[in-house]
Amino acid sequence: MMRKGIIAANWKMNGTHTEVTQFVNALATFAAETPGTKPVEVVFAPPAIYLDLAQANLAQQSSNLATPFSLAAQDASQHDNGAYTGEISMAMLRDMNCQHVILGHSERRQYFAETNAVIYEKITAAFNHGITPILCIGEQDQDNQQGKTTDVLTEQLALAIEKLSENQKQQIIIAYEPVWAIGTGRTPSIDDIEKIHQKIRSIFTQNNDTIARDLRILYGGSVNPDNASAIFKCPNVDGALVGGASLKIDSFKQIIKAY
Repeated sequence: MMRKGIIAANWKMNGTHTEVTQFVNALATFAAETPGTKPVEVVFAPPAIYLDLAQANLAQQSSNLATPFSLAAQDASQHDNGAYTGEISMAMLRDMNCQHVILGHSERRQYFAETNAVIYEKITAAFNHGITPILCIGEQDQDNQQGKTTDVLTEQLALAIEKLSENQKQQIIIAYEPVWAIGTGRTPSIDDIEKIHQKIRSIFTQNNDTIARDLRILYGGSVNPDNASAIFKCPNVDGALVGGASLKIDSFKQIIKAY
């Protein structure tokens, strides 16, 4: 069985009304003109304030798309509603037909002190509202240097492994992003990327062949048009979570083409 790949654009806190509109329209034109032979889904995660705009533009282009497109939020609350000023709930995301949500990104862990327990609560909330979580995991540079990568990833995955149902484990998307590679231009070797993805598949599926077959694992961390093709040749890599290189449509299109 061939897993459908995902190429996701995480814009973080970047973009304007005009840029989001231009990006969606350019992607739609690109998809209509260059249908791929390998199953792939393109996911766009603009700032939350522009999700509705992106959705409206995608809806206008839907009849022309040969490649599936969907939207992701960059984060959302574990709470369904209440006095949480500035937060956005999973129910709100579902209301605007947002299909994915990125959870546990290293920047959320670092700058907003999100713990594995909080991230798991958000995963549960996402599934409760029919939204597919993209769970980010990854080690710090010092962990990598000390040979602790597997220990860190195992800890970050522990609650999901223990508590998610088999069906949820098949649906969740894992994004491996070594923290030391995000925005730095540094990446692990291709051999290391494959070995770590293979290890993640083994850790998460607990030798369950059904889950292992369906689980999609993305690589993130300084993915660009120059290294994407080599990364995508790894058998256990099912796509990419792209940061800075997704802000320019031409570079993002090249990464899609590489897949």
